[in-house]
Amino acid sequence: MQELNIPGLVEYLVTEDDFIKTASGILKECSVILGVNELSLMQISRDCSKLTMIAGVDDKNDMSDQESKEIVLADLPWLGAGVCEHEGHNGGHYIYVPIFIRKCVAMYVRSFKPDGRFAKEQVQLLTQVALVLQNIAARKNFEDSLENSYRLLRDILDYVPTGIAVLDRDNKNVLLMNRLTVQSEAMQNAIGCALSKYNESGKHKFENIYDNNSGLWFDVDFTEMDWVGGEHVLMGTVLDITQKVKERQRVEYQANNDYLTGLFNRMKCERDLRDEIDKTVNDDKKGVLIYLDLDDFKQVNDGLGHQYGDVLLQEISAGLRSIEAISRNCYRMGGDEFVIIVKHEAFNEINAIVDSICNMFNSPWELMGTKYYCTMSMGLVVFPDDGTHVHDVLQKADYAMYEAKKGGKNRYLWYEETDRDSAGRTELLMQKLKESVESDFDGFDVRYYPIVDDEGKLKYVGSNPVFICEELGKLESSQFMETAEYNGLGALVADFLMENVCCAAAKWSKKYGRNIPVIVNVLPVQLLASGATEKFANYLTMSGANRQDIIVCVSETAEFRDEKKALAMLEYLKKSGFGIAISDFICGNMSLERILKYGAELVLTGNPSDSADERFLNGVIGALKELSVYSHFDICVTGCDNITCKGILRPADASRTYTCAEFEKEWLE
Repeated sequence: MQELNIPGLVEYLVTEDDFIKTASGILKECSVILGVNELSLMQISRDCSKLTMIAGVDDKNDMSDQESKEIVLADLPWLGAGVCEHEGHNGGHYIYVPIFIRKCVAMYVRSFKPDGRFAKEQVQLLTQVALVLQNIAARKNFEDSLENSYRLLRDILDYVPTGIAVLDRDNKNVLLMNRLTVQSEAMQNAIGCALSKYNESGKHKFENIYDNNSGLWFDVDFTEMDWVGGEHVLMGTVLDITQKVKERQRVEYQANNDYLTGLFNRMKCERDLRDEIDKTVNDDKKGVLIYLDLDDFKQVNDGLGHQYGDVLLQEISAGLRSIEAISRNCYRMGGDEFVIIVKHEAFNEINAIVDSICNMFNSPWELMGTKYYCTMSMGLVVFPDDGTHVHDVLQKADYAMYEAKKGGKNRYLWYEETDRDSAGRTELLMQKLKESVESDFDGFDVRYYPIVDDEGKLKYVGSNPVFICEELGKLESSQFMETAEYNGLGALVADFLMENVCCAAAKWSKKYGRNIPVIVNVLPVQLLASGATEKFANYLTMSGANRQDIIVCVSETAEFRDEKKALAMLEYLKKSGFGIAISDFICGNMSLERILKYGAELVLTGNPSDSADERFLNGVIGALKELSVYSHFDICVTGCDNITCKGILRPADASRTYTCAEFEKEWLE
């Protein structure tokens, strides 16, 4: 018997051939060494009922390619888990050497010797052959298991709703991608993008990776690990976070943007302004804050309706965004107030920017098929020159805008440092007016003054609201009414005046048994408001006043955005029994046509300036008096002592006004 070449057999352990072919080669070589006529490998069937030859050598020492022989296990009662030798029917001997797979007998190496029993050395060599085959089978079984594991893992990962890619850790070659990743070019792009960042930074988690082609967002997370076969790999997981990003963007948009116009809101404005001020301070640059407020916007809402006002705000917002230098820096602060931040990069373009904004308001706005003219007032402040704090800069720009509005509207003003004290006083007045209105007009009162003829006989009673607070003292209407209108409180103060005047007129009529016409100033917004007719009727009903005792007075300086509607309202009031008066005639447009249009029964004039020519004033009053003969209206001159015309009404004492109780005592009792 030749010696068994163990190193030669061990080479079969690393062969890439399938197990059957490898086993056949080993058996062929060993049959020669052992000097046996038959050497085969028998496999136990799955149901453990028989043995089937899967590899072997016949008596010609050739590879067996015949149909596998089968032996019923029931015919081999002596077969077990150890080496078994059995005498055949023809006098020869069979030997079975077990091969274990996973601690169970899975196969036998079988050999036949026709001339007696196997020698001890032959049994040992057969045992060694069985061990070699067992090792090869174990390795092949492991490889099959590994392949099955890969296959199973791939199947599992294909159903995971997350992109998976397994890469070789050293050269980054792709070892595996699940179905979702294979089908998504966007996910593959995200992995590639994250991988380049991973190579540069060594970080493992990369968030908010955007794919330009698909418009999708991804998070990619890398994990270093040992793979199924022991390889060192990098597993990348790709999560589609597009919906999450869109939801976050939606929440951020709602938090930072105005719902109606789409412009940024006040909160975003303050954050951006803080950042921009810091940049100008650190880089020694300059920027500009523009505070813009629409003129008489309340008349749009009250006169045309809120839907028209909304469309106007949207149109103006679109116009501001169309100016390239400020397109991304426009904010709606609330109501009809807008702020524009001119960054330091565009500081040199400020004049062109202001001109572009002004030009927007030179043409009518298209509001649901209706053309509507709307003007604005703007205040501008330079930062950090005029302020380095957000609220300081906003306050100064707001003040400059207020001064522009107070000086005639439809214009803009730059904030001047000399305005600091006035700005502080205005801010305090705004605060106190708001607090008073919210406290049921605490601090407000009405003052009355008598209007008499040449003989000193009482003809009318004038009325004006006053505002008294500890910090500012007593303020006449001329000192606070513009501020109240600017703050949106003007109509509320005017309503307060109307209610008090109606109550006073009702009281005097009942107490003294005579009609005493009281003049009450109304604002355009009151006449144009929806439900204005019902509101004026309610004033009378609640107070018990007579219509003929109330003279509704409109300033000649008032501007009506819808004069047709205002005229209709005045005509309704006149037909209902109210008196109509026009005030500030000389100070306004001096339109005689308005006197006729409004059906005025009283015209009040004022002195436009101290330097007004005496002949001019007397000429105007004379013309009014001539017209009054035909149109039947009274003329009252206030603040003009140099008027010489006769038959003109005047305040009894231009320097004194009365409370309701004082007026009763001095003029009615």
